[in-house]
Amino acid sequence: MNKERMFRYNNLEVRKIVQDRGNIKWSTLMLPEHAELLKELWAEDKKAVKPILDPQEIENMNHQLEEAYVHQHAVTLSIYEKGIEMDYAGKIKNMDKERKCIILKRKYNGEIKINFDSVIGFTIN
Repeated sequence: MNKERMFRYNNLEVRKIVQDRGNIKWSTLMLPEHAELLKELWAEDKKAVKPILDPQEIENMNHQLEEAYVHQHAVTLSIYEKGIEMDYAGKIKNMDKERKCIILKRKYNGEIKINFDSVIGFTIN
């Protein structure tokens, strides 16, 4: 047997060695409560941090949203809620400045009410 080959691994072999099942291999030894807590921690790790928009960006976005509303352009709004970023596409049906919300009319799923504070970006389609 070749001595050099005995201690050398190719990239695929190294990945297989390094790749571990993590906590899955220990899950049979855990209490259900512990496994549930781990799932919650993993879900928290996946949560995104809300981007901070400066006042000039917000003002510019409000102006463009008003133009899209007046001309009834289709838009895609990027929303941040509870650690998750989502995109909603449709046309702006109403902009209520007193309640600080946008009513977006979507093509297939009806209408959705979106708070101004949760909008982090948008594009005009």
